[in-house]
Amino acid sequence: MVIQLLLTVQEAADYLKVSKSTINNLRKSGKIECDKTGGNIRFTYMDLLNYCCDIIDAVYVECKLSNIYLDKESSEVIPFEEGNIYRIINENKIGISLFSRRYSKLARFSKKEFKKYFIAADDTQIEAIGCGVAIWG
Repeated sequence: MVIQLLLTVQEAADYLKVSKSTINNLRKSGKIECDKTGGNIRFTYMDLLNYCCDIIDAVYVECKLSNIYLDKESSEVIPFEEGNIYRIINENKIGISLFSRRYSKLARFSKKEFKKYFIAADDTQIEAIGCGVAIWG
């Protein structure tokens, strides 16, 4: 028997490094699966990872300068290696979240750090604006 840890909306938001309203919008639009038990909304880690891996029209970036990301909450170190390709998961006023499949973790970079360490994977330029990522050639 497999026991799955169920996460609240706030815990899911913390894990994906987004706001609660973003989680609720993704849930309402059907982009993230969830369970409703007794009027409470709950997510599994698999629900969140499936969302990260199944984003349509994902934007990919290449790491141009090796660096490490320290997750302040868990104190885990996630290396980002030069030449590797990463997927942009979310962008907002605070920064840009990237997903590392190798470590199954999200990392949030400020826009200044992002521009220092990453370039568009397909030789296009990336301009972070508003609540999305705009790309042009």
